[in-house]
Amino acid sequence: MTIQELEDAVDEAIAQCEGNERAAVRVLVLANFYLEAEVERLAEAVSRGFARGRVRSEQAPPSRTGNSA
Repeated sequence: MTIQELEDAVDEAIAQCEGNERAAVRVLVLANFYLEAEVERLAEAVSRGFARGRVRSEQAPPSRTGNSA
């Protein structure tokens, strides 16, 4: 993705929310939460034999707050 494509996508997200930047961020955060949950669900559904070490279910996801404690 180029910088211009990224800027166009940002402009489109804001336009879809009628110029409300906060609403655009809210929608994108919700979409991200959904996608993270979907990845987790699919990773759990993949058989260990099929994955052969490609999916690391024991790896903890990075902290959202940035705090390590």
